Amino acid sequence: MATKVLRPGTQRVSFLVITPKSYLNTPKVVVRSYFGTSKTTPYEIKTAHFNPWPYGSRGSYTTDLSFDRIGFWTLKVEAQGILSLAKIQVAVTEGFDIPDVNSKAPLSKNRTISASDPIETLTSAIGKDPDLYSISINEAISNPLPTVIVFSTPSFCTSPTCGPQLASVQKLKSKYKTKANFIHIEIYGNPHEIKGNLAHAEFSTTVIEWNLNNLPGWINESWVFTIDKKGYIVERFEGYATTYELEKSLLSILN
Repeated sequence: MATKVLRPGTQRVSFLVITPKSYLNTPKVVVRSYFGTSKTTPYEIKTAHFNPWPYGSRGSYTTDLSFDRIGFWTLKVEAQGILSLAKIQVAVTEGFDIPDVNSKAPLSKNRTISASDPIETLTSAIGKDPDLYSISINEAISNPLPTVIVFSTPSFCTSPTCGPQLASVQKLKSKYKTKANFIHIEIYGNPHEIKGNLAHAEFSTTVIEWNLNNLPGWINESWVFTIDKKGYIVERFEGYATTYELEKSLLSILN
């Protein structure tokens, strides 16, 4: 499961399917959700679409699923002619305290480019984009534009998607630069000191303020949040989100 934070209600769910031979990349699969075991009537039947990652042939499936209660759920995945049945066990819970949809975004005063904070101390990205480090979250929410925030560590990510996730946000920025704020928060507050050894890494204060570091099993995978003009979170994306998904969310705020 790419999406590990599941709570009651409707939300985006992302997952990978691995067959005995390879990662599945058929265009769509059917997902049936069950509370508890799969011996009951499906609570919901949805279609999940394949979203290729920018590099290689891998990708993830995404759909919106609804969960009406806390507890363990079973997801059955079917792909006609390719995959007869795969089961995914997931836990729906509360209490992770990650800023959620319809809640106010934390007014973080993240570091921005300055004489004392050159860009090398703010990001591990190879192609460093100054636009993404020119404004704090607090300042962005105080101005009349919506905001897109990406948390990622391009050079030190334990999955292959953190760099591509940042690139997807940059692509969106190139199209909507004058209509929205775009901010990259490096997962680590000292990327210039890590030098390939995560034992030297320290979570940024913004990551801590947003409680990402308290997620069970989380190491440094990416998150993206879209925030409306009043500072409320419209959507949150755990794991890789395509430019199409992010643009759709941003347009819902702009329109």
